[in-house]
Amino acid sequence: MTYLEKIKLNVDLCTALLVPMSKPILTRYLYFLDEVLRCFVVSTVGKRSFDECIFWLSEAYYSGFQERMIECLWKTYYDFYAITYPKYESKLVRLMAAWKKSGDLHHLLYVVNMLYHSKPDGLVFYLRMLNPVSPASVYTGRLPKWLKDLGLSKQIRKLVRSIHKDNMTNVAFYLGDFGGCEDSYACYNAVKKYFSAKHDMNLSDVELDAVPYSNKSHIVLALICYLLRDPEDIKKKSVFRKLEKDVATKCISFNGSCPDSAYETLPRKRLYSISGLIGYGPLDRYCVTDDNGASLETDHLMWRHWEYFAYGSPLWKERFDVCGAQENHTKRIMTFPDDDKLDTFYEKYGYEPDEQSREVQDRAARAVEPLQLKEWLAEMNLSCCRKLKDV
Repeated sequence: MTYLEKIKLNVDLCTALLVPMSKPILTRYLYFLDEVLRCFVVSTVGKRSFDECIFWLSEAYYSGFQERMIECLWKTYYDFYAITYPKYESKLVRLMAAWKKSGDLHHLLYVVNMLYHSKPDGLVFYLRMLNPVSPASVYTGRLPKWLKDLGLSKQIRKLVRSIHKDNMTNVAFYLGDFGGCEDSYACYNAVKKYFSAKHDMNLSDVELDAVPYSNKSHIVLALICYLLRDPEDIKKKSVFRKLEKDVATKCISFNGSCPDSAYETLPRKRLYSISGLIGYGPLDRYCVTDDNGASLETDHLMWRHWEYFAYGSPLWKERFDVCGAQENHTKRIMTFPDDDKLDTFYEKYGYEPDEQSREVQDRAARAVEPLQLKEWLAEMNLSCCRKLKDV
């Protein structure tokens, strides 16, 4: 696939998934932020290396994206682990709260440790990424009495009826961008009503707001998949693998040290290359065009405009602001009030990505091929806990 074909596919994916093509953001060691988060998912779910998982978490965390990393942890849990390890949810809530209170990274490392050493399942991720633009089936005829008795709105009745029919494509549609079920709380309560009425499950103590994760429809989707799962495949005991004592110490030590010269930063601190398996959705790097609408090559973006895109990171913004630098959106550069300020900045942070070896450059800018959803699952050796006859 040519570069232009990649761009077209990426734009088509953005349109189909209602994903706005955003300005790329570079992290502290000049990786693309969206790719850092995906590399965390790939390394955690794919069991590549626990040290690599910690590296990607740290890259986002120390770049100033702590809340984005928290969201990523929740998303990873609900995508791949929630339907097998429901007991993890309350543990994650406590760990996130402890981090919020203390700022101690140890709590987040514990979360990564839990996920990395647990067996993932691809069902929820597959359904969420599927994001159908229309339902697979439309149910007509008289409304069943049991469904009418639940007292639900017309749109949410369609969701519940799809659950009852075991039609997971429909479920994915109604909880996705195109399904029209915008009230996640109403959907959540309807799911609890249905499973209480038709399956005699007591879900009264389950509350959506108990989890500090913004994507509530994701939680609803995971809950449905969990409640429909064979109980024998669910881990009912709360067994948590302990975090090795020196993990946090090593992490803090690595992230707290700096090379003697700015030029040595990228060779010494870019420990891992981005994964070739992050192309399962639109990437920000392919959404940058010049004034004529032509796509910018990734190398050109990294070499000529890295300061401009790094300014979107809280860490880099603080560094630029100290030197009085301003964004020039027309030229996609940062401008300094005088030569002294410019020299001060580059003396400390002149990483010179264009002058690094090809190996060091490729750790952040290697080519990434788009992957179809089922192809990605196969590459990750991920299966779903159930056969999806309707998907």
